[in-house]
Amino acid sequence: MRNADLGNALHHLGVIQDLLAEHDGAANRPNVLGALQLLSGSITRFIPDCLCHQKLGELRTFARALYSDSEHRRWGRSPLTGSEHLRLQILKTLNELGARMRALYKIRSNRAGDNVVRLFGDEAQSRRQRARAQRRSAR
Repeated sequence: MRNADLGNALHHLGVIQDLLAEHDGAANRPNVLGALQLLSGSITRFIPDCLCHQKLGELRTFARALYSDSEHRRWGRSPLTGSEHLRLQILKTLNELGARMRALYKIRSNRAGDNVVRLFGDEAQSRRQRARAQRRSAR
């Protein structure tokens, strides 16, 4: 499978989304943070893309603050509480990551399509050249 790494990364991203949807913040949740660290680390290994790595770092930062006893309070922005603001930032980051992974998939698919066209183009040209050479030799 040509884009198995991206498929696995998108699956892991979906698991992270489900995990964060099940557990609200403003409390110390080491199990949630541990699972998020493992999943985001796997995504990092699947995709060697700097933008994805940056967004995963932001996601981990927001999650550490959200799932803490008190740090989430520092993130409060009127009219949102700290945990509401962090959940919004996490949602935005997850959406950006998903969009980036889909863009990488499209880029790879387009490149593969170009290679196929080029390959068939070269093969067709080679056949034409061989046919010409055979016609010349038959004369």
